[in-house]
Amino acid sequence: MKNLMPNSNPQKFINQETGDISKLLYLAGSPRNYHLDLSKGFLNLNGMKPVTESKKEFQVIPLAIRTLEADLFKQGVKKWCEFYFLNEEGHVCCFMFHRYSLDNFREQFKALYYDEIAPTDAKWTIGYEEKQNADKQKYFIATFKYEMLSVEEIETMNILRNEIKQKDTYIFRGDTQLIPSTYKIHYSSPIEPTDEDLKLEAKKENPVSEETPIAKTAITTEVKKSTTKAKKNNTRTKELV
Repeated sequence: MKNLMPNSNPQKFINQETGDISKLLYLAGSPRNYHLDLSKGFLNLNGMKPVTESKKEFQVIPLAIRTLEADLFKQGVKKWCEFYFLNEEGHVCCFMFHRYSLDNFREQFKALYYDEIAPTDAKWTIGYEEKQNADKQKYFIATFKYEMLSVEEIETMNILRNEIKQKDTYIFRGDTQLIPSTYKIHYSSPIEPTDEDLKLEAKKENPVSEETPIAKTAITTEVKKSTTKAKKNNTRTKELV
């Protein structure tokens, strides 16, 4: 049986003796669709298969994060956050959240921002706060805590991110890509490419016979980026909106 839990130990995907990277699966524009079910307080796959136990915390390290504002799933115009991550099987996945849960994430983001830590350089623990509406119906709000990744973990995440981008260039959801990002880090799409993406696409279209190994060059660049301020890490705005 496959382990569909979000991964919180990225070193498992790299052979420590050979440096070989495990096979990572990603259908470009179609990450595995996880749902943070806040009516019941658990994470599931495709809105059906439970991944975590009800009301039990889980940990996740983001590959990419972005926020947007739109009318999604016939819920009216709301502010949303997309969390891209790897599960234990090495599948690229995504879940979304909004409103009060996004408010909770925003408060932690502020602390990260002033500590000059990128939100993708942190391991997030996501829990559930139980609430009750006016009709006395139970629901949950996601809570967020973070801990800084080690230098080795940051480097490993950059290696894995680079591995994905060498094959597919962009980390995005095809069904939301037309909606402009209000904030993004390590997110990009054919609609919102970065300069690095355009160079990578050009290199794929016109490969040269001899060149410096891409992975080695990109890893060095990414590690250097991870030590800079969060606002410089592939963001459109300085704050979550």
